[in-house]
Amino acid sequence: MKSKNEILNLIQQNIQNSSDLLYYSSVITEFNRAMSSPDVQIEKLSNIIEKDPGLTANVLRMANSSYYGLSKRVMTVKHAVSLLGYVSLEKIFTVNVFSKSISKQRTAHGENLWKHSLAVAIAAQQIVSNIKPEMSELAFTAGLLHDIGKFLIMNLLPDSYNNLLKEFNKNPYQYSIGLDNKFIGIDHQQVGELFAKSWDLPQPIINVIRYHHNIDFAKDNKDIVAAVSVANNIVKGMELGQSTSMLVELIPKWVWSYISLNKEDFYKIIPLIQQKYNAYLAFLNIV
Repeated sequence: MKSKNEILNLIQQNIQNSSDLLYYSSVITEFNRAMSSPDVQIEKLSNIIEKDPGLTANVLRMANSSYYGLSKRVMTVKHAVSLLGYVSLEKIFTVNVFSKSISKQRTAHGENLWKHSLAVAIAAQQIVSNIKPEMSELAFTAGLLHDIGKFLIMNLLPDSYNNLLKEFNKNPYQYSIGLDNKFIGIDHQQVGELFAKSWDLPQPIINVIRYHHNIDFAKDNKDIVAAVSVANNIVKGMELGQSTSMLVELIPKWVWSYISLNKEDFYKIIPLIQQKYNAYLAFLNIV
């Protein structure tokens, strides 16, 4: 196993080409269909892009680049799409679709990890819509990208990641952060944060990526971090997709009151999450 310093050096070397390191899903098919329509709408494209962690990260990264010189952060995919325009979006998709490194990662685990990310996005949006509807789109994006570090480790350190998976295959109900450090030398939150910062993503999303397993350490944006953390555990309990660990972690009591999710609300959103998740998969022709 590489040392932490070696891993950090490897990450730094690959940051500039990181758009080629993200797992790519079949959402490209839906995007191409939408783009071929003469009356394609921004909202339609935004909805398609939001179904894929890699595309979401790349679209937000480009919209927040210095090229546009904006004084405010671009926080949602819809805003990014309206800013970038169709030509730039096509370029982003072209970079992704021809990425050899991504095509190598179309494994069963990669697909399950993507499904998990999508489910967490749906659950986080559902939770936040109950307390701060105006932040529901941001919650979806943050949920979609919360495990982006795992996609990147899968590509950068495939041997170490496979050893990690073997350990989880023996017992999937283990705490992920401890095993990340044991088998990788760094945890997926830290890797995701490094890339998110290099992409210049909005700070609330960076905080979610960095602290979704350690809510107490988040100094800012605790509402979004807490919502995604709870969503992550709800999705694990519902077994929608699969991350590395299937362990449903103990959520501190203060978190539940912080996101205003009581027992009655909890039981209401579970079937909604399942329905929306099934609808997304059906839309993408994925089972």
